[in-house]
Amino acid sequence: ELYCSGMYISSISYTIPTDGTCTEDVTFVGNNKKWINDPTVGDNLLLANDSGVADGFGSIFGDDAPNAPGNHVLRREDVLTGTTAIQGYSTVVPSIIEGVTTDSASGIKGRNAQNAGTINTDNTHLVSFTCSTDLGREQINQLGTRTPYNRYVTFPTEVTSTIEMTATAGDNVDAVETARTNLSNHEICIMLVDSTILHLGKKNKLASITYGGGDAGGGNATITYNFSNFNDLVVLHSGDPLRGSSTSTNSTTGYYGNRFY
Repeated sequence: ELYCSGMYISSISYTIPTDGTCTEDVTFVGNNKKWINDPTVGDNLLLANDSGVADGFGSIFGDDAPNAPGNHVLRREDVLTGTTAIQGYSTVVPSIIEGVTTDSASGIKGRNAQNAGTINTDNTHLVSFTCSTDLGREQINQLGTRTPYNRYVTFPTEVTSTIEMTATAGDNVDAVETARTNLSNHEICIMLVDSTILHLGKKNKLASITYGGGDAGGGNATITYNFSNFNDLVVLHSGDPLRGSSTSTNSTTGYYGNRFY
């Protein structure tokens, strides 16, 4: 048994590919790690004396079966597209992407998405989506102990996201040196069939674009849009212990409330 105590979430990333399964990567940092391999040691947490794994192990972590329909892990077909919504959230991506539908139905919690719209798979062909953030977790040390007093989040934290799509046209982005403003805010929200919601807020700014492929070797042309914002990443799920019994779809204070206005 490996026991780590006093751990802090340091970074987190989500990947939704067309090949393979969706993944969540979480990194923890801390200062205490201990290996326990003697079932008679009194300070074991999950190993019960002389009986292997403690009976309470299952009650701590619950059923590990996937929550998606059919109890399968999430794959590309589990991304909800169109105007389908769960708890008032729909999948919306920036309107600069070719084929994105922007209308009154492209909403988040009863409002129009910010410079974003829904995905029509007949016109918009997304290949992959990733988002990540690094919380830093700098140590605050103090005299008299080697253990840090705290590991704080180094705000502002940058949240980056990448949307790759199969090109059916150009990248639809104009950048003119004489323009007074070249940047605009875009909303990004990804909705999965198991009720996972990845909401990156309304202030995602385009950082770079890459147009590649489509060469003589027969590969498809792809466009990769890279966006970034600061401090905006909300992850929701019906199985989150913090949700409790809350199913509020309108309250700004409920679990499913609107965090971004």
